[in-house]
Amino acid sequence: MTDRKERYTPLKAARGGNSRPMGGAALAEAARLYQSGRLAEAEHACRQVLALSPREPYALYLLGMVATAAGQQELAQSSLAEAVALRPREPAIHNAIGLLRAAQGRYDEAFASHNRALKLNAGDVGALLGRGLALAALGKLADSERSLRRARALAPSSVEVVRNHASVLAELGQTAEAAQGFIDALALDPRLVDVRLQLVELFCDIGRAPEAMRHGLEAIGRAPMARESRAAFMLAITRAMPAEHDPAIVAGIIRCFESPDIEHSDLARPAALQLRACYSLDAAPAQAGQAAADRLLREGAFPPVLADRLLRLLLTKTVNRDLALEAFLTAVRRAVGVADGLGAAARPFLAALALQCFNNNYVFAQSEAEERRHAIRKATLDMALSAPLEPTPVLEDQLLHYALYAPLVSLDGAAALAEAPLDGWSAHFRPLLQRTLLEPMEEREIADAMPSLGESEDETSRAVKRQYEEQPYPRWFALPRPSRTRLFEVLRQRHPRATLPEFIAGKLDILVAGAGTGVQPMTTALALEDVEVLAVDLSHASLAYGERMRRRLGVDNVKFLQGDLLRLGELGREFPVIEVVGVLHHLQSPTAGWRVLVQLLQPGGFMRVGLYSEAARKEVVAARERIAALGLAPVPGDIRDFRERVLFGIEAAAFPRLALSKDIWDLNGCRDLLFHACEHRFTLPQLGAMLEDLGLEFVGFEHTSRAMSRHYRTRFPQDPAMTDLGNWASIEEAHPDAFPMYVFWCAKPSERAL
Repeated sequence: MTDRKERYTPLKAARGGNSRPMGGAALAEAARLYQSGRLAEAEHACRQVLALSPREPYALYLLGMVATAAGQQELAQSSLAEAVALRPREPAIHNAIGLLRAAQGRYDEAFASHNRALKLNAGDVGALLGRGLALAALGKLADSERSLRRARALAPSSVEVVRNHASVLAELGQTAEAAQGFIDALALDPRLVDVRLQLVELFCDIGRAPEAMRHGLEAIGRAPMARESRAAFMLAITRAMPAEHDPAIVAGIIRCFESPDIEHSDLARPAALQLRACYSLDAAPAQAGQAAADRLLREGAFPPVLADRLLRLLLTKTVNRDLALEAFLTAVRRAVGVADGLGAAARPFLAALALQCFNNNYVFAQSEAEERRHAIRKATLDMALSAPLEPTPVLEDQLLHYALYAPLVSLDGAAALAEAPLDGWSAHFRPLLQRTLLEPMEEREIADAMPSLGESEDETSRAVKRQYEEQPYPRWFALPRPSRTRLFEVLRQRHPRATLPEFIAGKLDILVAGAGTGVQPMTTALALEDVEVLAVDLSHASLAYGERMRRRLGVDNVKFLQGDLLRLGELGREFPVIEVVGVLHHLQSPTAGWRVLVQLLQPGGFMRVGLYSEAARKEVVAARERIAALGLAPVPGDIRDFRERVLFGIEAAAFPRLALSKDIWDLNGCRDLLFHACEHRFTLPQLGAMLEDLGLEFVGFEHTSRAMSRHYRTRFPQDPAMTDLGNWASIEEAHPDAFPMYVFWCAKPSERAL
């Protein structure tokens, strides 16, 4: 799912109301370019005017606005200083200075600048809007709401005023008024899909699921190609989880499945609910699966559920996350897995089911009869593939059945199979051949050629490496492609009171330590402008997966390197930004590893860190203790057996929350969750002590829900930046699920900061 839209956008404040440049045609064109977001062209146009008239105040003003939007704060500062010296009584210039101060996190000064504009023109809507946004960033929401309400009274048809007023009302908990404000903004401009996304989120937050679902459907129906429309629809279905069958919802889910720039895993659960409702699978899913398979085996008839388009998309695009549907699919596989000769009509479904089994790395429970039949098939196929190979329907059927339990690359004759012409196989079999044979073979070649820092000397690192060589994590199949922005903008919006050095607004080299299979560095590379990402991980196999996906997606600003985090000092360079999420807690000494990264962080640089919460993982810890007591090992058979116990068997009552984890649904994720070679967990006081020991400043958590943020502000109004970890510890004590993982930003102090 895409990140929640930020509610306060100071730069947009300058593009409405009375805050606009004045002057001739050249300046009007520069203003048009700025309004459309073409900042480089707008800067060039301003400089052309200034080349002829160096003291043109409105050219200087507009250049300052453009520079602020581009993160060029020194240029913005000098341009606006000249402009205000020439026109000290121009409200627009004071508003622009206010926006610059807001961009620098200096919200008290921003508030003062907007107030100066209001003294010069009490009805300046841009100044009222800018002041309201500055007050909101200062945590003074009631004062912010009053300023924005006044702006709305003066400019009731200003979309920026209406939408920002609604956002502040939502933060204040005035949900009915906020909802009406968002609806009013949409009435002014129905194309505002990001506002509809905010409206859906608001309705989800306050438990008005039907209205959230209605607006989600309207969003994807009105603008199906817009990212925010799909995000609104996906937010509605994942939060509302409609359990009644609805053809419109099914159509929306299918549309999202067919989009290449969506995280399809978020669709798995709502898709399963629609399938369960449509085919009445809830009462006895295992019996339903057996019955569907029996009908296929005895009568040659194809049950409608097995031909369902939504089911096929779920099976091929992602990993199922629903207990009832898994019971159904496991029963189907068990019945057809010991059969032969199902015929051409069954091949499309078998291929889709085999892809699902590959996606989840064969996590479904297996009977002894299935295991025996699979061993026989492997021996038969190994012999068949030792002879000259010709694609035939009979061979394809045998391969399809084999692929229900293991990837085709695991056959002794995999190389010969790879050499057979693709067009000799059916259209349904080719994607299976590609995913389970050709891609793993490509990854092996990539792994062999992966640049490396050399082997680790740390025993824990070697154990963790072995785990991820055997089961790379996480497995992923698609990535969202959001509109790119600069990290400067992201940090300014998420943490408005943080001091941001100017270099954060420029070109950035980002180190991702613990890259896994590449999803984190690729997400960063796709989301941010003007960045180069170096992604480092212990596991060759994991990095090879990431490199293959990088090539497939055409991402050219990521480079992968194999190596131990503890040896990264050998790079001999500093980075302005480092990401280390979900990695430090797997080291023998998390603090020692973190210290290595701090030494690589440029003074003034920012670090994004993710650590396990002790409070949130109590059930995981109990499950790991139970695994140890049972004497289970981190091997596929034991992982499947314990997973079966906690999802369907005698341990289910003891571990009810494990089924809610996304990692429980595939073998690699399940090993990472419950069978990891090394795991540490932390409390917020421990986190605070580590930050102090390392000389890092806590900037803020990356994501907190609107309700949790409102709860914090209500309890601790004296901390508008919400950076007191002691306060957060008291919040977590009352709400142990507040942080599934602590994901936060911290900074290394520097002598010179803006």
